[in-house]
Amino acid sequence: MALEKRMSGTEAPDAKRLKIATSGGAIASPKNPVELRFSGGCSPTGVSSAGIREEDIFCSSVSPERGSSDGTTCTVRVPRPIVERLMTESNLSLLQDATGAAIERIPGAEEVQLSGTLDQKSACKKVLHRLVTHCSWGINEAKVGRLLSPQPLEAMLVRLSPMDSSLKPIEKALSVRSPMLTVGKDVTNDAVLVDDLASRQHCVLVLDAGIGAVYVADLSTNGTFLNRKRLPAKKQGKIMMCHGDELIFKDPSQDSQCQFGFVANLIGRFASSTTLPSPREGAGEEASGFDSVGSQPKAVVDPSPTFEY
Repeated sequence: MALEKRMSGTEAPDAKRLKIATSGGAIASPKNPVELRFSGGCSPTGVSSAGIREEDIFCSSVSPERGSSDGTTCTVRVPRPIVERLMTESNLSLLQDATGAAIERIPGAEEVQLSGTLDQKSACKKVLHRLVTHCSWGINEAKVGRLLSPQPLEAMLVRLSPMDSSLKPIEKALSVRSPMLTVGKDVTNDAVLVDDLASRQHCVLVLDAGIGAVYVADLSTNGTFLNRKRLPAKKQGKIMMCHGDELIFKDPSQDSQCQFGFVANLIGRFASSTTLPSPREGAGEEASGFDSVGSQPKAVVDPSPTFEY
């Protein structure tokens, strides 16, 4: 899908530089044109709570190659917040296992150097694009690790804790057979919003069990905001959620104290024994069939290990 940048009248770079791996695995191509725009709370010069500029969602975040004469290395631009979470021993190992490319940080610059074959470097840049896209709505080291190394799961317990007294707490276990949690004004939704600005179908949380993640897609007219930043429209893609994310249904730019939304608590249950890290320190929530583990990686012997996601 050739992506077109609509910010301050500036067009995006050439379509060949706009290949982005979507959560469903589809790759941008000229045969699948999609136009990305931001509105509402997303200003062209805005900065997200994670410190990532909105223009970094596009291919300006991974610049054209500047490399060695023999073509074995190249330098690409990546936002600093992502570089900081990426350049850990565990995440670097995951990136190299996934792409075969080696990556080094360039001190004092929002750039990294990739080493490897042409195919390895191309695979690495696609992974970096995906990191930039999903981490623009919130970032931590564990989220980067999960994007680098998806792990299938059996189920995800989603608890939505209300931030506003007009909302009721919601709890639902998502699985392959029942992968969605719906939010909106219609009474048939799992979470019902009683507000004039809410849409009948406002947003939906969807479990992708194959890669072990819950995504949120906006279906509304007035917008859904993840960590106080407006989500793209459904046709433009869905964004990965993490434990502790805030999901708000009114524009925070119109009311800085807006609390009309939920805090998401996500607890995953995996189908086989594995070694799993927890993204949150001090996590201690438990539910029937779902247990949290500590913040440090540990061997899990339970046949259905779980942890806060």
